[in-house]
This record gives sequence, C-alpha cells and structure tokens, in this order.
Amino acid sequence: DDSKKYVWDEVVGAKVEAIFTSDGFLEEGEVAENGSVVGLVLDKSSFYPEAGGQDADLGTISFEGGELVINDVQAYGGYVLHSGVISEGSISVGSAVECRVDYDRRRDVAPNHSMTHVLNAALREVLGEGCDQRGSQCNDEKLRFDFSHKKAMTAAQLKDAEAYVRDAIDRSLPVTAEVMPLDDAKAVPGVRAMFGEVYPDPVRVVRVGDDASVEFCGGTHVSNTADAEAFVLTEETAVAKGIRRITALTREAAKRAVAEGEDFEGRTAVLESIDADATPDLDKRAGAVRKDLDAAEMSAALKSELRARIEAVQKKGIDAKKRLLAGRVDKCLNVVKADVEQALADGKKSL
Repeated sequence: DDSKKYVWDEVVGAKVEAIFTSDGFLEEGEVAENGSVVGLVLDKSSFYPEAGGQDADLGTISFEGGELVINDVQAYGGYVLHSGVISEGSISVGSAVECRVDYDRRRDVAPNHSMTHVLNAALREVLGEGCDQRGSQCNDEKLRFDFSHKKAMTAAQLKDAEAYVRDAIDRSLPVTAEVMPLDDAKAVPGVRAMFGEVYPDPVRVVRVGDDASVEFCGGTHVSNTADAEAFVLTEETAVAKGIRRITALTREAAKRAVAEGEDFEGRTAVLESIDADATPDLDKRAGAVRKDLDAAEMSAALKSELRARIEAVQKKGIDAKKRLLAGRVDKCLNVVKADVEQALADGKKSL
C-alpha cells in the first residue's frame, strides 16, 4: 500500500515483509545487522519511489533500537524497495517500523515537478502544437525538461515561457489531483500525456488551475503554485537532433538566480555610464564582466539581453581606442609637418 506517498508531514507505521541483501532475501528469523546495506519491502509506505522523472524520496525508517538511512526508493513489479544502510541496531522480517520521509527535501522537489507541468504548457503556448515533451528530471535542486523543437529558442521566446510560469505562480493557482478511468481522462480538454508512455487504468490526472496545465501524472506536487515562490529558466540547449532541453529553478534557488540577475543588471548599467574616451581600458573591463556573466546562474533570457549590452560597451571601448590612436597619429604627423616646413624655411636640406 503506497497511497501514503501523497501525504505530507506524517510518520507512517508499517511492517517489514521482506529484506533484500547482496546475498538475496533473508529467511524468516535471519537478522540484518548494523552497517548492512539492505532493501526493505513493507506492507505500506509513505516514500515516493523514483518515477515519472521525479527523484525518489529520502529519509529514514526507524525501528526498535535502530534506524535505516534511506538513499534510494525504487518500484519493482508492484513492490516498493527502500534501500539504505542500517546506521544502528538490527532488523528482521516482521519487525514493526516507522517511515519518516524527509519532507523538507520533498518541499524542494515538489515545486520543481509542478512547475515542469506549467512549463510544458508554457512551451506549447509559445512554440505551438509541434512542441511535445520528450523527458524530464525533477530533484531538490532543479528541474530539467526535454522537448521536441527543431531550433534553439530565441531570447524573446525564453522570456515569454518564463513569464508564463511566473504568472501561474503569482496567481496562486490550486494544484489538484484526481484518479479516473483512462478513457475518461483522455477526454479531458487540454490534457497532456508523455509521448510513448504507457499509463495505468485508472490514471491520476493533475490539474493546475482551470487552464494552466492538465497532465497524467503519479508524482508528488505542491497544493498551490504559490508554493513554488519563484521561477527562473536558466538554460536552453540541444541534447539531440530535434530535441531541446530546458533547465530551471524554483524557490530559494530561483530567488538567488533573480538576485544574481539584478546584480548583473546593475554592473552593466555602470559600464554603460562610463565615458569611453576617458577610460582606455573600458573594453577590458566590459570583457571581465562578460566573463563573469557567462558563468552566472540566472535567467537565460536576461543573460542574453545583458550579453548584447555588454558587447555594445566593448565595441564602444574599442572605437574609443581607435579614435585615441588616430588622434595620436594625427598629432605626430602635424609635428613632423611643422618641422619639415620650418626646415625648408631655414634652407635646410635635412632634419
């Protein structure tokens, strides 16, 4: 019974049905000791196993006198295997345990998954009907979304897609889930499904607001888009012919990226205010900021805009250098000309 994987902030009691080790399954009466790497099969679980592009929950499974630190959760043949290292005590089949999911970590994973759904809808809005999901990965650090598209997105398209997701967050839209027969789910207006994916019947349908996003999904999500707090689309690249990949951030990571962008906007504005004719090294100073900008984690659309502005400053600095050099050459020529004229006037045949 894995229905508890959708609950939050709850300790779930369970019983050990099987213990898997490097030597196979333990027999009844055998014991897994402290330090052992094991996989537990329980009669119920609140851990979300890795699936649908979402990383597995982490946490601990505690039992009398000990604890198993969970580092992976996978589903095999309808069973959920909780893998980890026994940090204290020993455990055997039939032991009573408590599932303790790291819900703080899940609070960073869930908004990345929910905003992946909204991003999917945003790309369809910005790029058109030919844009289809080709994969995704959501963890506690970032989200990654692969989609079909023949060429790189423009800075304007990146900005529009980012704005679509940010607007969904600002509107504080409810995120709801409903399990329904597959045929009924397929008939839901605007529903999106992963190309080539086989879905169960019945299937879980996750809806963001009334019209922001509707998808088949078995993952864990926020209850409201406002829980994502912020969104920054940091990168868009090619991963294969006709397949593009977007990387993005939510919550605190996104807020840091926003602050980084604001800092570079300020540094760029300072460069633009400098008098190029009075600053011989302006092109080098602009180049140093450009190097920092390329390494920064921030909005890809804003980075593209700032890169163009910095390049304009570099050009202004180079042009100023050319004018300064031309002025020096003219000055030298004028001095030589004056010397020649004076020599001729004095009747000299050489300088």
